[in-house]
Amino acid sequence: MITYDQDQPGPSCGICKGMLERLSFSLKGRRRSYPLYRCRTCQAEQLVPQPNKEDLAFEYDGYFERRGNWQKNQKVKYFEGLLSRLPLPREPLRVLVLGEAEGDMLWAIHQRHPHWSLSAVEMNWKERMPELPDGDYWPLMVSDWMMEIGPKHLEPFDVIFAMDFLEHMDDPMEFLGALVSGFLHKRGFVVATFPNCTALSRKLLGRLWPQYKVEHLFYFSEGSIPFLAAKAGLRTLQLLPLQKELPLAYLTNVGSNFGPAPVRWVSEAARRFFPRALAQRTMALGLGEWLWVAQSHPTKQRDDRNLPESGAMEICKKGIGNLGYPQRHTQFIPGCRIQDGRGIDQHQ
Repeated sequence: MITYDQDQPGPSCGICKGMLERLSFSLKGRRRSYPLYRCRTCQAEQLVPQPNKEDLAFEYDGYFERRGNWQKNQKVKYFEGLLSRLPLPREPLRVLVLGEAEGDMLWAIHQRHPHWSLSAVEMNWKERMPELPDGDYWPLMVSDWMMEIGPKHLEPFDVIFAMDFLEHMDDPMEFLGALVSGFLHKRGFVVATFPNCTALSRKLLGRLWPQYKVEHLFYFSEGSIPFLAAKAGLRTLQLLPLQKELPLAYLTNVGSNFGPAPVRWVSEAARRFFPRALAQRTMALGLGEWLWVAQSHPTKQRDDRNLPESGAMEICKKGIGNLGYPQRHTQFIPGCRIQDGRGIDQHQ
């Protein structure tokens, strides 16, 4: 979260609390523009002020339809390749996947590690849940799931995947700390991908960098990762520039709907004029992202859980809650166990 320190002019970095300096351009959203700042200490970038809840709801309206989530299994092979390179144990693990609306990560895990136990949280799954592999799923916002389900009602997970996720959090430091202390096994792993604001593509493209989107509230640097890890009691195992191999149809569809206007125009032109025969060809691209693998470090575990407990199960049993988000984001149902493509029971 961005804070204001009386001892320094202007806002403080939401990651290391260092002094922020404003960049020469702002990020233009669907409603308004937002100033972009860089931390003088850790070099991370962030929006100041952040969009309010109503503006973010407007940005996310139709988000997954515009991403092309109707194109099934577009990223399964990419995720399978990524899984093959991760330093994770081979024995059966309890896995939690956050915010992976297409379900491709779940299918990749299921195909590569069928003995792993799957759980996932994604608010846009109400219609797609029967299409997912066997597992426990909650169609909720992740922050609401953390409050409603609560760490007392679930066993700790061995691995938590947060792919393209932390940059959307208004306070990634506190969020990750609460997630690790409340839901991760004492020697569990966190695997995350997020924008790298020190990437070569960022330096070459400047304000036209495709990662610049209003819904991305933070852009992480190499210098910001030690702060992120220390806050959550994690030890970094890998921090690598990420390369994604994805179908051209998927890349051009996402590019034509998100990011700076010139990127959208070029992507739309490519999408319209690419021969159909090339649409499903894959292309390996470095899109300016980090792959971060970290492990919980018992000697560094946080003491403060910062997770609300009272009333959590009462809301879950009712299946509906209103926690202050815009109405389109407040319809909840309890987690559903999917087996053989159908829901067989609900968690109480």
